Amino acid sequence: MWRSKVNMLTRFSSPSDSDTKYWYGLDIIRFIVTPPIVYFHAYEMLFYEDIIPFKTGIFVSISRFLIISVFIIISLISFLYGLKKVSNKRRKKLIILLPLGFIVLLFTQGDEPFKDLYTDWDIFCFLAVSILSLYGLEKFKKLITPAAVIGFILLCVPLWEWFPSEDSYLKNILVGNCAANAPGNAFPIFPWIGLIWFCYGLGVWTRKGSINYLSKWTKVESFIWLALFIVAFPQWGAYYSAPLGPGFFCFMLRQTPFIFWSHFIVILFLMRLSLVSTVNNFLAQLKICHWLRQLMWMRLFGICYVTHFIFIGLYYLFIPTRFNEIYCLTGAIQAFVLTEISVRSVVYMSQKIFQKKEAATHK
Repeated sequence: MWRSKVNMLTRFSSPSDSDTKYWYGLDIIRFIVTPPIVYFHAYEMLFYEDIIPFKTGIFVSISRFLIISVFIIISLISFLYGLKKVSNKRRKKLIILLPLGFIVLLFTQGDEPFKDLYTDWDIFCFLAVSILSLYGLEKFKKLITPAAVIGFILLCVPLWEWFPSEDSYLKNILVGNCAANAPGNAFPIFPWIGLIWFCYGLGVWTRKGSINYLSKWTKVESFIWLALFIVAFPQWGAYYSAPLGPGFFCFMLRQTPFIFWSHFIVILFLMRLSLVSTVNNFLAQLKICHWLRQLMWMRLFGICYVTHFIFIGLYYLFIPTRFNEIYCLTGAIQAFVLTEISVRSVVYMSQKIFQKKEAATHK
């Protein structure tokens, strides 16, 4: 009995180990893009300046190269949500996780972590609205395909250009504020809920019969991807120069749809490649892939994502500021490692508690 409870815990916002099919490539993608996200959050909380206040090194360059990690994570979450059947218990856990994430951001993202409150619209608010919309689609399954199509269209239209330049809190929520000195713009609902709907629709489409087709790679598909890459190539690198402070989201979220799709096509390609049986079978033989699968950052990504903000905030409070890359890199590494250790410790202690309770019931 305790095993079932522990399994329930480790399924919190991640694909279940008990699923009959496991795609190791998706884990690799998520592992590659997670450290740059943690590094960006460390920079944001420690400095929050668009112009980097220190001489940059290799890790800043790598993080900039993977600056679209924010799109990749949201795409993977949405795709997996559609690909894997979500139980009612897991839905309830997500409902707990999202407000928890909002509370953590409330206390850690202010000018002084744990002292100033952060009340702007942010990614957890966006995810809460998006996941609630997915609950609606699950209730009315006939709307999934239309929603995916609408999502695709939303990502092809620069909606923000149709709104007046004046900033307001409502505009910030809907399409974001990019006026001078205006707060927010961290993932407005439109057009970015379209990314959720589109990738979720792809996941559902894959689960409902297309997985057998996608398990094989064809020569025709090779030519299609090659043509897409040729068209996309001239736009690659457009996100590289993104400011890392207040101007980050306005820069990232307001590139032209053509630039967005030119980069997003790479994400879709890697996700597509992960579903090919020969690729998945090869990765399943690698020990490192099984090691990745056991990381809490893979098994409980949602909890880890929330927790790492706390460790960055504590680092800011207790470690004197140094204007160099090592200071920022150390803050990111300690947040990543301590999050893994702390979440793993909680899971381990939960297992022990359930073991004792199970043993006591059999006496």
